[in-house]
Formats: sequence, C-alpha cells, structure tokens
Amino acid sequence: MKRLIVLLGVMAVSLSPVFVRLSTAPSMVLVLYRVAFATLILTPYVLLRCRAELRGMKRRELLHRGEQCVGIIKIKSHLSVLLVF
Repeated sequence: MKRLIVLLGVMAVSLSPVFVRLSTAPSMVLVLYRVAFATLILTPYVLLRCRAELRGMKRRELLHRGEQCVGIIKIKSHLSVLLVF
C-alpha cells in the first residue's frame, strides 16, 4: 500500500508541469486550486494522525497556528501576483 501511495505521488508530481503548461488558466487560479486540493487532502490525515497533539494544544495556540497558515497563503499569493505582472 505504501509503495502505491509513493508511486501515485511521484506520478502526480511528475505530470503536474505538463498540466500547468497545457492549461490556459491564469497563474493565480492554478495556485488557488493547488493550495485548495493540498488542504483537502492533508487535513483529514492531520486530524486523524495528530489528534492527540491537537487536543493537547491550547485554543490560543491553535488560533495562532491558523493565523500563521493564513499569513503564509497571503504572502505566497502576493508574491505570485508580483511575479506575474
């Protein structure tokens, strides 16, 4: 099972430049979809595997981590806009 997951991951990473090149969508749309799909895929894994760590964190720590993630997304989106124009 682990080999299959690794194989699918390698195939996805290898084929992504081809799909990006063939796409006619603006770069910001591509970034949005990439981040959205990564979030959808990784969130259940984090919630299942790191449940004990998440429960051990205080509410303030969780909110701080969420703010950091939002900040990183904002910075990346601003940088991608600057690089496009």
